[in-house]
Amino acid sequence: MKTDATKHFQEIHGLTLDDSDIIINDDPEICPECQTRTIILDNEKCEEYCTHCGMVTRAASRYVAGEKIELPYGLIII
Repeated sequence: MKTDATKHFQEIHGLTLDDSDIIINDDPEICPECQTRTIILDNEKCEEYCTHCGMVTRAASRYVAGEKIELPYGLIII
């Protein structure tokens, strides 16, 4: 289900995206896997990951080696 914020973002930027493309989370600093506040941004790799369990929570691409991966907090727009 799209939130009002997601709809507003799409209207402003003229985007047509499905629900999996934009995720607005109340607290994206909490890891959905281990529930810790250990998510950091790696600028070189353009991804956010948990330093406790290693889960990648957000990245610049949904694909790794040609395989689609799930990103709990969506894409990083660079």
